[in-house]
Amino acid sequence: TAVSSGAEAIEACTSKVFAGVLVDCEMPEMDGHQTTQRLRQLHTAGSLALPVDSKLVIIALTAQVVAESRSRCLESGMDDYLTKPIDRKVFAEVLLRHLGRISETAVVPPVLPTEPSLAASDEPPIRWSEALDRCGGRPEALRLVLKMFSDKSKTQIDKMKSLSEAGNFGDLARSAHALRGSAGNLSAYRVSSLAEAIEVHSRIEEPQVVERSLRLLETEMDRCVSWIQERLEEVV
Repeated sequence: TAVSSGAEAIEACTSKVFAGVLVDCEMPEMDGHQTTQRLRQLHTAGSLALPVDSKLVIIALTAQVVAESRSRCLESGMDDYLTKPIDRKVFAEVLLRHLGRISETAVVPPVLPTEPSLAASDEPPIRWSEALDRCGGRPEALRLVLKMFSDKSKTQIDKMKSLSEAGNFGDLARSAHALRGSAGNLSAYRVSSLAEAIEVHSRIEEPQVVERSLRLLETEMDRCVSWIQERLEEVV
């Protein structure tokens, strides 16, 4: 079951039994740490659909790989954590370790992976084999993801430019974080890295760096969309 926020994850867990919950640490409004703490409180109080005597497995999704991030996840009450972009094999191993199976009953807040790399490159804007692997080796699934990414690209860039012009760095950082994750999931690493630069420099309010990064991002996104349109015709 996919939900769009921590509040929706909590609501889902109060109405239906779930074996596990994946929480993104950087969700807006109620982040993954706050969501986890609230879920633990409700579970202890018997307010979730999951019986009190059943284990509630909560796994973090984080873009941070430093030890401090892992410690904070565990201190918040999470059972384990996954770094982004998600490796399907590692994901399966974590689920098996905590649930004993690949569960079909899990609440999944939005997944926002990343792998930064600002270096320019002549290689294709998307690493096809990696993207296909993340889609379980299913070309049709990848075709759908590519089309969705391409269709949303102009709207995302226009929104980020408007937020930058308005000096709304908080919302800009959140928009950049979302793009960073979706691009990372697609193995569009330069788009992801440029979005990360915008996110980081928005948080510390450095408008000149943000504007420069936005120009680079717009150019790279155009290159990415053109490449996607060509590949969509090839996917059978």
